Amino acid sequence: MKQRTFEQKYQADWQQLEHWLTALSHKKKQKITQQELEQFAYLYRQVCQHLALAQSRHYSSYLIDRLNHLVLAGHQLLYTRRSRFFYTKIKSFIKFFCQNQNLQNFRIFRIKE
Repeated sequence: MKQRTFEQKYQADWQQLEHWLTALSHKKKQKITQQELEQFAYLYRQVCQHLALAQSRHYSSYLIDRLNHLVLAGHQLLYTRRSRFFYTKIKSFIKFFCQNQNLQNFRIFRIKE
């Protein structure tokens, strides 16, 4: 497939991912619904595939850079949110465990507030 055809075919997906990146980055303090996260993740995976195709077909560096930027931004947003969620859950569990076992005074179990 020629690069021009490739760009025309997938341009809408790339613009939609850019829209999601903007929208979700402004929702940091708000809760993101499961449906929103699933839609974003699906589109992110599609653009990852587009990047791999563009690289393997040796399309222009401009296109590869653009797709790479989208993929990096998507990865950061997707996995930063997940890790923050995981950290919060682990911290809550340790705090609960320490309080119930009277282990607050042990340095290894001390949780910063």
